[in-house]
Amino acid sequence: MLYNLLKQVIIAAVLLLFIGLIVSPSIISIVGNDSIIFPYFNKTLYVGGSGEGNFTFIQDAIDNASDGDTVYVYNGSYLENLKVTKPIFLKGECKQNTIIDGCKRDSSVNIECNNVRIENFTITNSSSYNVVRAINTGGIKLKNSEGSVITNNIIKDNYNGIYGLRSINLSICKNEFFNDGISFSPYDEGERPKIYKKYYLHNIENNTVNGKELLYLKNQNYLEISSGIGQLIMINCSQIKVKNISFSNTDNAILMAFCSHCIIEHTTINDSGGVWALQSDHNIFQFNNFSNSYIHGITLDYKSNYNLIKRNIISYNKYMGVMIEYYSKFNCICYNNLIKNPNNGFLIQAFRNKWHNNYWDDWIGIDHKIIALLFPKIIFGILIDKTNIPLINFDWHPAKQSYNIKINN
Repeated sequence: MLYNLLKQVIIAAVLLLFIGLIVSPSIISIVGNDSIIFPYFNKTLYVGGSGEGNFTFIQDAIDNASDGDTVYVYNGSYLENLKVTKPIFLKGECKQNTIIDGCKRDSSVNIECNNVRIENFTITNSSSYNVVRAINTGGIKLKNSEGSVITNNIIKDNYNGIYGLRSINLSICKNEFFNDGISFSPYDEGERPKIYKKYYLHNIENNTVNGKELLYLKNQNYLEISSGIGQLIMINCSQIKVKNISFSNTDNAILMAFCSHCIIEHTTINDSGGVWALQSDHNIFQFNNFSNSYIHGITLDYKSNYNLIKRNIISYNKYMGVMIEYYSKFNCICYNNLIKNPNNGFLIQAFRNKWHNNYWDDWIGIDHKIIALLFPKIIFGILIDKTNIPLINFDWHPAKQSYNIKINN
């Protein structure tokens, strides 16, 4: 009899174990085509609303949450700069009416840990009155984060929309960006670390920028893109041709890393973060208009070599027209109109680049025809990053008149 009782107890334990495996103490979130397993959400903390014991501020709820908890936020405007350092599920009641406003003090949401999920918010107004700091802010800034999910949000009017800093394996899906976009960087205000592809390879799909598709390409070859898109991110791609597209009011209109033999032509980029190419070689940028960027018109960065920038209009950008930096070399910049940029061209720790036959509206030879033959255009720069040691290049044959460059094909 004792034997039979023991046998029944063992069978019951096995059944309970089996049921526990089926009803796993985890949540599987389907985002795009991927299944992402989150830790078990232990309890829910509430912000706003009228419930007894609800928190007034989102940050207070986050601080009182444990790993795997849900912080549920009722409709309202929350003027906060959140810091998330534990894996939680931050969920808004309704994305149109649950608003996190960073008040231009910093990033609206700072994520500094793994496996955070943010869903159903409007996230806006991140920036800083310090220009250097502002460049490194985002509506959502993820620093050294792995496996986090940003889905079904409205992200608008931030310095950067979503800003990934040395983060990996992110899922960014079904978000709407307005005057914003997605940007990734290996560095912020400190020293430059090594760049890795994993910082750029993520699951990004079904997002829009100003009502147009945010196109994210990774490991793609031999494509032509000529239809209207709101932002283009290309990672580890080659032989991609981009033409006849107009970008405006986004972050880096074209962000490309580890790309080669691509052509960007007959494209207009206006009121955005311009073009940023990192460790990208043998690309051609021709017959484009890069204007009114809130940073630089076009940047070649992190050992981007043998690129050709020719016959473009590069004008009225906030800082530099053409920026070449961090060991980017053997690039050729020629036959461009460089107009009304505070620095039409600039270099930081970049060597053996060629400038020739460009039109520079700040060249001394424009106003002094007699001495034009004696004075080339000088392009200034910095020999070593974060020093004042000068670096000088020359355009030995600057154009005396601007070129008639046809942008629309």
